Amino acid sequence: MVLFAGATEPNHYAVVMAQSAPAPDPVTPEELKARIEAGIPGAQAMVSGDGHHFDAVVVAPAFSGLSRIARHRLVYDVFGDELGGRIHALSIQTRED
Repeated sequence: MVLFAGATEPNHYAVVMAQSAPAPDPVTPEELKARIEAGIPGAQAMVSGDGHHFDAVVVAPAFSGLSRIARHRLVYDVFGDELGGRIHALSIQTRED
């Protein structure tokens, strides 16, 4: 005899409906541009994308003397845990101002 949570009699199944969290607001290139420029002093960003995959070109005096990895880390740090989630993919090119 098998009883499942919510079942009232043997071999009767209770149906449990999971309520999912509401979908996050879609991401726009304009939002990413504004956040990069606000998060990195003096930065100018050009961002394109389809709401899931984005390409960004970022020029900033803050990149002076930094390696490519350090520059990219500065940009990625603007978004934190949203990368790989709300922002599925972000391709970055960086240049010193």
